[in-house]
Amino acid sequence: MPVHQAHLLRAPALPGFFEITQGEETLLTAAAHFADTREANLSQAKPFHEAADLQVLQIETLQESDPNWRLWTLLLLAVLLGSWWWGRDKSVPTSSFNTHLPQAR
Repeated sequence: MPVHQAHLLRAPALPGFFEITQGEETLLTAAAHFADTREANLSQAKPFHEAADLQVLQIETLQESDPNWRLWTLLLLAVLLGSWWWGRDKSVPTSSFNTHLPQAR
């Protein structure tokens, strides 16, 4: 059977062993058995796509707020104020800037 017709393959109607071959190559050796008659009735079967559910779950996970956001904000503010406090004592010599600037006329 050509690959583009593989979707036409169906499980056997009766329980038992079966083999799917292509030319001389055996592609599948399996068995079909339905222990429950409800499992054997696939007339209501349809494809199941969970991509939409996964996207909703991912959005909910990513949008979960951090309970410590106030602490992180205060810590960042303290770090910024500390860097300003300890960095303000160092003065840059003004002569280094004046040598590279053009003279105003």
